[in-house]
Amino acid sequence: MTRMILAIGHVPNVRSETANVEMRKELKVYENHVLVESAIDNDDFIPCPVLSFEQYTNLSDFTAECAAVNVPFMENVTDGSNQITLFVKRFRKIQSNTSKKKATMWWLPSLFGFSSQALTNWESQILTFLKQQPDKMDFTVYTLDHRGMGRSARLTCLQSQSEAPSSDHGYVISNKEWPYCFKDLKKQNLKDYSSDAAARDLTRVISTFLSKGYFDKFFLYGNGYGTIWILKMLYTLENNVTSDTNNVLNSINGIVFDQVMPLDYHFDTIDHYIQDYMKSFLRTCNSLSQFDSTCSLKFNGQDVYEWMKNVFRKVYHVNDSSLNHDFQEMKKLVTSSSSGGGGDDDNDHGNDNSSHQDGPCGLLASKVPFSLMNEMLGYFLLDPLRRNAVFAVLYRLERCSSEKDVHILYRMAQFYKSLKKKNNFDMEHEPSMTSDSLMYNLIFREFWKSDDVKNGEELVKFAEHSYLLNSLAVKYFNVFNVTSRWGSLTSVTVPLFSNKKDLPILMLHGDLDPFIPSSAAKKLNSQLSGFNHKLFIIPFSSSSTIFNSPVKNSNIHCSMQMMNGFLSNDGNLNQINTDCLNNLQFNFTGIPLLNKEMVGSSDLYEGVYVFHAIASSNVSSTTFVAVVTGLSVGYFVGLVIVVFVVVTMRMTCLNTESYRRLTHSH
Repeated sequence: MTRMILAIGHVPNVRSETANVEMRKELKVYENHVLVESAIDNDDFIPCPVLSFEQYTNLSDFTAECAAVNVPFMENVTDGSNQITLFVKRFRKIQSNTSKKKATMWWLPSLFGFSSQALTNWESQILTFLKQQPDKMDFTVYTLDHRGMGRSARLTCLQSQSEAPSSDHGYVISNKEWPYCFKDLKKQNLKDYSSDAAARDLTRVISTFLSKGYFDKFFLYGNGYGTIWILKMLYTLENNVTSDTNNVLNSINGIVFDQVMPLDYHFDTIDHYIQDYMKSFLRTCNSLSQFDSTCSLKFNGQDVYEWMKNVFRKVYHVNDSSLNHDFQEMKKLVTSSSSGGGGDDDNDHGNDNSSHQDGPCGLLASKVPFSLMNEMLGYFLLDPLRRNAVFAVLYRLERCSSEKDVHILYRMAQFYKSLKKKNNFDMEHEPSMTSDSLMYNLIFREFWKSDDVKNGEELVKFAEHSYLLNSLAVKYFNVFNVTSRWGSLTSVTVPLFSNKKDLPILMLHGDLDPFIPSSAAKKLNSQLSGFNHKLFIIPFSSSSTIFNSPVKNSNIHCSMQMMNGFLSNDGNLNQINTDCLNNLQFNFTGIPLLNKEMVGSSDLYEGVYVFHAIASSNVSSTTFVAVVTGLSVGYFVGLVIVVFVVVTMRMTCLNTESYRRLTHSH
């Protein structure tokens, strides 16, 4: 499957019962929460559910209104039929303090995310901002579905029915379906589903609302691709001078870029960014030991990247010239004919054919092959809430104790496989509010060096020799390949706006962002003209820093505090309080609740899982499963284990005995 996982992240097609289910969900929201009329008496907005898919614990604190706005589909075409409808939604807190200063924010999120969950995440983030907004301000937040996604003329391959629930992977388009899907898409003026067209849309919608008096000043917030959206809009305002565009430009109070995506970003090099991030993240074990010495002490101050390579040689007999055996399938896809169907590259991993040593490590390697271990660690690496598990796994792999580690590592692998299965199921069975067709159209037309990619073999070669990498570039190329290189369509990227008005721009970027290196943010900051812009690199933070920069003794993240200071002072960059940067909350021990979910213990490094014994009649074929899941041989052994627990026998003794019995049974 090819659903995007980048967070730099459509009205569902009318699909009989599924559409009815979603409508019933929204009606349930109406039943449970009284909809409050808009404070502005107008015909454009009507009350609508605060969240489109899910309910929120404190939903009664908020209200939302929605509007549909018609804009030209193609530029410079005056035909009345040349129209598309864009979906606009605005959020407010209800029962707001009338003494607070009214303010407006346009919130432009990243487009690359997971199905409807991406939309739920964006909307929940907006509610979080409204709960934590500056004390003396009362914001109304507007958001716009990008043309081609959500409820704004969603781009889809309707004729081929590739996103029908009964198709290969339900709402996810498979590699076999993409050639037929693309034949359908080519009939739909793909060049007009662009970031430039979306920028013109945004300009028109804001200009219309300004003229109707909904607000007179506003801030802009862009995350990931949302920063591209804003940059393109600013260029449009500067280079298409009319009374309306001047009015929009003069009404901007300030701009916030969070996770800065530059105009010259290219997805074909995303694997390189991830690998650089991986090395930077592993270095933090020692470089950030002054904040938490746990990791550095576990690894004795050694280079964790070198440690990892040594461990993989020890346990799996692999080195950097023989990594990622499962990429053979990707090779087949990349080198297949562009007219072929391709096939899917996400099948479950079986055992590798390489030989393994005897003992605990050999047993582990036979049940958790390198391909699965590498994939699992690559997934955890990109998750800011679980990435500390990477250190714990590497530490346990080197120790490889039958008493402490083998069953824990197997349990983690089973947890990951279950999580992956659930994510795939959710994506395949829930209507998509994003659009893979739109996202690939943007990627291949605007953010892809097709001449550099050539036949894709370089992408595969890099992925084959990389650690902890689930190659995104190769997955993207597979779609590029089976769609005849997306019809070889290209767009010209517009230059950077000149900022003649010297608009105040606050830029926030995490120094541990997996997808966009901080160097890209620094480059954009250096290219901006004027003096009224400032970049802050947020230590430890990943994507969306206003929600990923926790502070000690505060529930408001550091970047959110800094943004609130910027908003409170009408975009004055010199009055931002940065004290929170000295009180960031960071550790290598992880989140106890998530740790228990992954390993059955709150201690990632030393914890062991408490077994529960049941009978087994086929020990020889289930030996390892019995060790790592707490199964025992026969009712008598189970009774003995219960007795041991009752008399508080040390857990390590129990694990040792289980391991000895189960690895020597015939």
